[in-house]
Amino acid sequence: MHYFALHIKTGSEEKIRKAIEEELGDDLKVFCPMRELMIRKKGKTTRQLKPMFGGYIFVESEEISAASLTKLKKIPDFFQVLPSNKDIKPVRQEDMEFLRSLFTGNQIAALSKAKFDENDLIQIISGPLKGKEGMIVKVDRRKGRAKIVINAFDREHFVDLGFEVMGEV
Repeated sequence: MHYFALHIKTGSEEKIRKAIEEELGDDLKVFCPMRELMIRKKGKTTRQLKPMFGGYIFVESEEISAASLTKLKKIPDFFQVLPSNKDIKPVRQEDMEFLRSLFTGNQIAALSKAKFDENDLIQIISGPLKGKEGMIVKVDRRKGRAKIVINAFDREHFVDLGFEVMGEV
């Protein structure tokens, strides 16, 4: 099986996931990676799930047939199969394996547990960021987010993953 990336309208990930499952559920299995973040709004902090790649979802299939592509094009807010509808290519296996390494048994990158040392450097205790400290390019301690750079799909992507502070080292 291969994975294909679909470019869609940002914010319509769930709507398109449902439409694909209804229209093409036998042909395509949808993979929509999510991340758990702490969101502060009006003084209240809540845990929320947000798409990892806003404007993109993935489907699993042997191929994207002409019939499947025709059905996809009829879904509102669907733009294209990457790199283009005329040159459809699957996502590299190693890129998908890395993405999957961020998830616990489901399609959600949960909050990592972190500590900060006396030099204010982050140390990941557990979670998706464990072992990926070298990929962190920015830490926002107040928001509880670490920005990592992912080299995937033939370019660099910056993704914020959430963490919760467990105390000082």
